[in-house]
Amino acid sequence: MFRAGKAASLILAAVLFFLFSMSAPPCALSGCDDSGAVSAAAFGERFGVSSPHMKMWSYQTMENELRALDGLGVSWVRCNFAWFDLELSPGK
Repeated sequence: MFRAGKAASLILAAVLFFLFSMSAPPCALSGCDDSGAVSAAAFGERFGVSSPHMKMWSYQTMENELRALDGLGVSWVRCNFAWFDLELSPGK
């Protein structure tokens, strides 16, 4: 059986391999400028952030995190919501 540290290292290695093995799309599709650099807007459209614990943050922490993500060019965040938080009474 794997120790926790070894398992975490293997997972990290697999994620890094996946990220570095992805081929970049041509500039016409990805939003490169004349220098070949990918714009932040193109990055934000291609990649997002999953934050299932975001609902547990204070308003100020959430605002700070969203501003930081916006500064990185991320245009969407996926998070979980409990159904009872969205539907306060059944059917309404």
